[in-house]
Amino acid sequence: MKNQFDVIEKDGVVIYDESDDYDPGEDETTQSEADGFRLLTNEEIFTDEYMQNYAKKMDAQIDREKRIQRLISVGVIVAVILFVVLISYINFKNIL
Repeated sequence: MKNQFDVIEKDGVVIYDESDDYDPGEDETTQSEADGFRLLTNEEIFTDEYMQNYAKKMDAQIDREKRIQRLISVGVIVAVILFVVLISYINFKNIL
């Protein structure tokens, strides 16, 4: 089978030659394909079960990140309050 390729010429100069992108090895079956190995299609990879498991995993990760962010926020607020109390105590300990 002879493949037909588009060749665009302008004034005798080849501007685009589709055969430049052609790989003759694409037409041959490889040993791995003969043994049953092949790339899976998107429909085979992204099944409903896979998507549900992925959604559960992502929801758990989001919940974990929210919990960590909440702990960090509380920690920062407590640290700022303690810092202000410490500075106030140092500056005003003579009054007490």
